Amino acid sequence: MGVQWIIVQFMVMVCCSVMFLDGVSAYNSKRDYSDEELCLHSACNCTNTANWKTINCTLQNTENLQIRHGSIPATTIELSISGGNKIVISEQSFHMHRGFNLLRVEGAKSFVISKHGFNNLNSTAMDLQVHGCERFLLEKNAFKNMETPIRVSISNTAFVSIENSAFGRLQDARFQGIKKLVFAEGAFTFENQGDNGRHGPVTNLSFNNVKIPEIPRATFVSALALVSIQDSEIQNINMEAFKATQINEIYINHTTIHKLRSGALSEGTLIVNFILSKCSINVIEEYAILAAITNLTIQFSSITEIHTGAINSTMNVNIMISDNQINSLAKSSLVFNSCNRFAMENNIIKILKENFLEVPYKEDVIEFVFAGNEIHDAERGAFVALPLLQKHLVHFKFNSNSFKKTCYCNISEWLSELLLNPNSYYVYDTSFCTVDNLLARCFVLNEGLINMKNFTALTCGSGSDIHCEPYRGETKKLNTTKPFLVGEEGDKNIHHYVTALSILLLLIVVIIIYIYVIRPRCQRRSSLEYEEQEVVPQDGDLDLEHVDYTDIPPLTEELLVRLRKELNDPDTAENAATMIQKLYEEVVKTDRVINNNRQDDEAHLYEELGNMHSGHHSTQMNRPSVNDYSEPKDAAHHVYTELRTRGEDKRASLTSTGSKMATRPLPEQPKDENEEAGPSSSAR
Repeated sequence: MGVQWIIVQFMVMVCCSVMFLDGVSAYNSKRDYSDEELCLHSACNCTNTANWKTINCTLQNTENLQIRHGSIPATTIELSISGGNKIVISEQSFHMHRGFNLLRVEGAKSFVISKHGFNNLNSTAMDLQVHGCERFLLEKNAFKNMETPIRVSISNTAFVSIENSAFGRLQDARFQGIKKLVFAEGAFTFENQGDNGRHGPVTNLSFNNVKIPEIPRATFVSALALVSIQDSEIQNINMEAFKATQINEIYINHTTIHKLRSGALSEGTLIVNFILSKCSINVIEEYAILAAITNLTIQFSSITEIHTGAINSTMNVNIMISDNQINSLAKSSLVFNSCNRFAMENNIIKILKENFLEVPYKEDVIEFVFAGNEIHDAERGAFVALPLLQKHLVHFKFNSNSFKKTCYCNISEWLSELLLNPNSYYVYDTSFCTVDNLLARCFVLNEGLINMKNFTALTCGSGSDIHCEPYRGETKKLNTTKPFLVGEEGDKNIHHYVTALSILLLLIVVIIIYIYVIRPRCQRRSSLEYEEQEVVPQDGDLDLEHVDYTDIPPLTEELLVRLRKELNDPDTAENAATMIQKLYEEVVKTDRVINNNRQDDEAHLYEELGNMHSGHHSTQMNRPSVNDYSEPKDAAHHVYTELRTRGEDKRASLTSTGSKMATRPLPEQPKDENEEAGPSSSAR
């Protein structure tokens, strides 16, 4: 009994030991290395410099890393992590750290900085760098109670989400190469921005090559020095998206904005410089821009619709709207209650509604310029604001504007309707209208535009005759380099252009097939009916009779109609393109066969002529073989050289016997304008 009891106790101890070791092993394999020292992680390397520690971790793609409070030594100043499946900075991970200044994460599938992940951090500055990750989530209040200014760089990351009040104190943030960038309301609200610089706010935000579904309400609440958006796409800028009390500059360049919604730039915001350049904007809704803007510039952009009151600012010093393509300006779409200078120059405008511009005359208006614009359709009363401005302003310029309106003798009455004022001489004297083809030829006007006043003098005088002579007065060119391709009408035009281009390409393919496939094959078929001998292709040539065209349907009118329809259908366009490619390959192969056979026939002809001069048809003469001169471009030359040599020798022989063949000339050498005589490249 005693021995058995000892054996049982021993077995129990062994089993418990095994279970314990298995548990330890399992724990070690699953744990996130959240112990006091991240340096214990096998994938991390810690380096000590003076009194500071630098940590570099390189993870496998399947490894997770969770950093908790106590994982990072207090003396750590830099942490770099490369790779990994999921990396999490948990709450309080960097609590009360002193001197920490760099967190870099690169190539991770998922990276999360949790709420209060950085809490009470105190350093001279801190850099957050996220590069080449698939997902990055910055949770609400991730940086809390921060005295340290933060610099952020996030690039080449597929998905980025910035939650409410994520940054405690932000100095500079750069977002680049992000496929989807999501903001929560209040994303850039800072709890402790510190003292502004001598010239105002110091925070710079830069977005380059990013796609933003929407900029929600109160995204930009704290004061900012710069918001720069370039080479990007924004679906919607919502109401009060820009709500900061002051933004020194908003610069949007080469960016697509689908909708700038009502109140997007709220009334309580002061913007020193607002610049839209080289942008494509579908809609600027009613009262979208209400902020007080010191300098407003809209240039080199394409805008589909500007609704009533879309730009309605209470304080503007300088307004410049130039070199844009605008589809429609609604009634009272541009309202400036106070400004020093207004300039609208070199724009192409399709539709001007009644009273589209409101710049009330006030003493603070110093200069008004409306020049070089091309207007396609202007409604009655479109320029109702001009008469009062022209009457009171010293610096008033309305010059070199062209209207897509056919010139006629009483066109000044139409101008008076635009101004709702009979006094329209300053518009009449400097504007241009369109002349028809007959008068354009009469006056030798290639541009088709002529100064209104000069047209009236030339065609509407007291006499009934029009004297056709070259017009040497002022002309203007219509800008045809910027067609209107915006809005519903633009979509229809694009469809028409694509359809026409598809038909044109299909027609070109048909012509090529006919010239290089159908006609040569018919000619070859006719030739074979009269010739009994069989043409044997040389090495490297393609036998037309053995080309497999079984997968290519016969070229018929029904096939062309079907291909045209399939090209216009996205579901069948790829198959149609494949069929056209096969037809093109057939063209290339057949053309090669025809060209090679033509060269072989020419060589055969001169060989037979040489045999006739030599008095017999033997082909076993001392001359190079056909294979030595098998290149089509110089084969005829070498055959001809041999014929001429043998012909001259035979002619001397026949002369001595008095033969009449001695005076019979050889045929002329075949000429090739592109190739000089000489041996083939293979012979060299």
